[in-house]
Amino acid sequence: MAKISNMKEQPKEVNLAVKLLLTSLVLGGLASILMPSVLPANVPAEANYYFIFLILLINGYIFYKIMMRRNWARILFIFLTIVGLPFSIPRLISAIAAYPLPGLLQIINMIIQLIAIYLLLKKESKSWFSNR
Repeated sequence: MAKISNMKEQPKEVNLAVKLLLTSLVLGGLASILMPSVLPANVPAEANYYFIFLILLINGYIFYKIMMRRNWARILFIFLTIVGLPFSIPRLISAIAAYPLPGLLQIINMIIQLIAIYLLLKKESKSWFSNR
């Protein structure tokens, strides 16, 4: 019976991963605001801020669902991060050369997300998500 009650409590790995993801959300937003627009030049500047806001909302929703013990959100976050990683590295290299502070924030953000993935893939985390 003790095992069942323990599974209701969020493991420390998941708790730390959620805190890291929330930190990542803030850092990602800050880096995005400091970085010049990634949208084409003919698009109004305000559209860049709406785009950033939309991405932050989507990420925030996924992170919230991870916190609420939704395994699909954990898998989606891991999948999207790993698939996006090869595409992000060249962008990060050019960003740090042109815009050191936002580039550094993006690198820190990526490291935080990779640590969160590691924590979400640990046995305790997987068990907590699967025993819902």
